[in-house]
Amino acid sequence: MQDIQNNEMEKAGWEEVCRSGGAHLNRVKAEYEELGFEVKLVPLSLNECGECIICYREGNGQLYKVFVRKISESGL
Repeated sequence: MQDIQNNEMEKAGWEEVCRSGGAHLNRVKAEYEELGFEVKLVPLSLNECGECIICYREGNGQLYKVFVRKISESGL
């Protein structure tokens, strides 16, 4: 299911740049927006994440896939 979602996002011009949550997610989002990117956050279940998730699981935090694409000059 997640591969289908990623493929659809890529076809629409989106690129997954990281997976994050909490304060780090806010910093990543703000930085990409400042650099002229459109940012889309897609909730990620802890079961989908193969990385260390102990802190998120214990803190009941939400992880997101962070997708970006360059905002075109025409605003589309």
